[in-house]
Amino acid sequence: MPRKIFLSFLGTNAYVPCNYYWEHQPESRVDNVQYIQEALLRMHPFGEGDTCYFFLTELAHKTNWQSDGLFNPATKKYDGQNDGLLKRLSLMKQDGVLAANLVPVSIPDGFTSEEVWTIFDRIFSRLQNGDQLVLDVTHAFRSLPMLAMVLISYAKAIKQVEVEAIYYGAFEKLGLAAQVRNMPLEERNAPVLDLKSFSELQNWTTAAHDFVHYGNPSLWNKLAKKETGGLLTKVSEQHQLNVILRRIGAKMEYLSQNIATNRGGHLLNFPFSELQDDLDAFMKNASDSLLPVNAIIEQVQDKIRPFEQGSRLIWLEAVHWCIKHQLIPQGFSQLQEGLLTFLCQYYDSRGIMAGFFNWQKVEPRNFINALLNILDSGKKENEWTGIVAKHSSLALTVMHDPMLKNLSKPYSSLTKSRNDIMHGGYTKTKKACLFYAELNTYYEQIRKEVEAHAGDTLAPPYGLLNLSNHPVDRWPDRQRQVAIQQFSDIQDLPFPAIDPLLTPSELEMLVHEYFERVVALNPAAVHLMGEMTFTFALVQRLKAIGIPCVASTTERIAEERDGQKVVTFRFVQFRAY
Repeated sequence: MPRKIFLSFLGTNAYVPCNYYWEHQPESRVDNVQYIQEALLRMHPFGEGDTCYFFLTELAHKTNWQSDGLFNPATKKYDGQNDGLLKRLSLMKQDGVLAANLVPVSIPDGFTSEEVWTIFDRIFSRLQNGDQLVLDVTHAFRSLPMLAMVLISYAKAIKQVEVEAIYYGAFEKLGLAAQVRNMPLEERNAPVLDLKSFSELQNWTTAAHDFVHYGNPSLWNKLAKKETGGLLTKVSEQHQLNVILRRIGAKMEYLSQNIATNRGGHLLNFPFSELQDDLDAFMKNASDSLLPVNAIIEQVQDKIRPFEQGSRLIWLEAVHWCIKHQLIPQGFSQLQEGLLTFLCQYYDSRGIMAGFFNWQKVEPRNFINALLNILDSGKKENEWTGIVAKHSSLALTVMHDPMLKNLSKPYSSLTKSRNDIMHGGYTKTKKACLFYAELNTYYEQIRKEVEAHAGDTLAPPYGLLNLSNHPVDRWPDRQRQVAIQQFSDIQDLPFPAIDPLLTPSELEMLVHEYFERVVALNPAAVHLMGEMTFTFALVQRLKAIGIPCVASTTERIAEERDGQKVVTFRFVQFRAY
């Protein structure tokens, strides 16, 4: 069980007896005590194994620790009669009211910086790991109040000290000492303030700093599991606010863990709006009783604000988080995998080869990865292998996207650096400091390009594109009526003249030219009829990226008219390839 310790400073004044009570609890009053230390040790029990330290200058030891040592104006000597604090506490021990050990500690006056540091060391050296600290600052003179707060912060960090209370006996509420001596004893009622809330504010400030600057929510969650009553002026709000703080801490921890472990896919569904709602709720409910903490909550809000639920750019915010918090391997992974996810979503939203660009599947991710590297290396189509060769028509479509071209170089460099860092430095000799600069560079290049195109969308498909030797104005009425009924609109793109002497490579170039023209027009479907080799190749490419192709079917009708055979063709339907 942790040791509870009491730290108190004793002054040199001739203290006037009064009645001390806990603030807001007049029934807790301890009557007719000269020393605040006696009142506190009666009001706040200390048991066996606990220790009370009293820090005394040489003069404080003479005047108030020992008896009969007050300054006597009549004799001009320190021979005034009084019960010293040691005597009062000894009587308490005899009466069984106080069981703790009593330890006086000599300290210098603190008139020089060296003496102040000596005081700091003598206090700190008395603390043990895990101590429960009760601090009395009533007679902490000159620099000691500031010293006490700094020491508390230091001890919490170095020795994991827990602050149970910081007491201040507000004797001055009664007036000057000379005036109080003339008051009836029953009117000398001075409150004892618990200033622990200032230490708690330090804790929450540190917790917010750890999260905002290092992405670490551990201290926040540790504090949220405790009661924050010391910070509250309205006790009725304590439970409600602690519940909200715990919810905030749990979401903060989930967020930081997912970034640290590269769970980028999980971030796409992270409830950022719920976290913001909890932060807003805390601010609203604590507005009258926790004003200092609200400024801390605002820092956390600013930290979370760049993340937007449902945003396709959450992965970029995750990379930015990694850069700020020196999570360099995670940053490389988030940047590369996040970009692949974004590109899958981007091409899927544009309707290119419907169903292929599912970002959760391996094949489309490998396809985009390979295509980006091909664009950077400049490999020709006849050099393609693997998944790009398998989907060559799709590759020829996507690789002409200016965004993909611009991303290829930083992506390829990013891949090399990521592979290097993931191999642990055993295969290459690049210095560690270079990775941070590289990650920054790739992040800025990729972010600039992605943000410029993130909102791009294609206009909705307009209708049927007629790519044939028969313009729409020559179609039979029924064929036009059916086309408009099925596709709303019709547009002509004249079929090219196909030279029968074209080589296969020349034909391929012509097919590619018309493929790009069709994609640019973004039709709902293509009526494609003409020279068979050209039509076959173009239909394959268009179907590969999800553009339907149809042919018109007709019924052949032969009739005898005036002794002659007359053949006519009657439109029946549009049939898909």
